[in-house]
Amino acid sequence: MTDTASHLAEVVAATAASYRAILAPDAATPHLGMPLLAQEPGATVLGIVTGMENRSLDPSRTPIPRGLGREELLRENPHLAGLLVTELTVVAAGEKRDDIWRQGVPRQPLPIHTLIYPCSTNDMLAFLGGAIPRFHYLRLLLNPNDVEGDGALQAHLGWLAGLPGGDGIVRPALAELGRLLVKDYARLRHIVAGVQA
Repeated sequence: MTDTASHLAEVVAATAASYRAILAPDAATPHLGMPLLAQEPGATVLGIVTGMENRSLDPSRTPIPRGLGREELLRENPHLAGLLVTELTVVAAGEKRDDIWRQGVPRQPLPIHTLIYPCSTNDMLAFLGGAIPRFHYLRLLLNPNDVEGDGALQAHLGWLAGLPGGDGIVRPALAELGRLLVKDYARLRHIVAGVQA
């Protein structure tokens, strides 16, 4: 994970609970709900993509419609490639210190310019806790007024379903969601209905 050439994004703003990162120029955009890893000396932070936005790098400069396709626009105006960015919003779901994963908000925010990498299947399985997976981090993804967050949660559960033994992982995750949303059955049904592997 220390190869800077293969990083996916770079942190531009952070709190302990979440961070925003700008996608690297040649990196593929991650899917909503995808887990990502950030490694700093002494800690690794696992986060879940809960939002993304394509925008101008300079907030004071709004892109102007030009009536061209993206490829044609960049061919005629190559300087625009450096001015248009994809920004990811990521919820920090837990951290690993001294080779022990802990689910929940990390102790401190990631430093600005921390490099972000895709999370491997093995890292995600270790984060979940092995043979008896834990899902304490799911409550961090439940923002009561965030429709995009529900979509991210659905996508994340679909990502988990695609792991080896995914059915045995998703069932306890849904049980945990049932406990968390015991008073909001309609929302629980909506989330469960949208889960796709």
